[in-house]
Amino acid sequence: MFLFRERPPPPPPPPPPPPPPLALAFFLLSVHAARTYGASAAAGALQRSGTANSY
Repeated sequence: MFLFRERPPPPPPPPPPPPPPLALAFFLLSVHAARTYGASAAAGALQRSGTANSY
């Protein structure tokens, strides 16, 4: 005769990671543009967005 114990409930799944901030997403996009179209296109996109001079 076996005695069955009640199993503890499984731990809750970890919360999903927060979405990346917009600046990080734009930076990754500009890196992709630099690899695809050349560095001048990425530099122009950074200047148009206004993030190049915000440092």
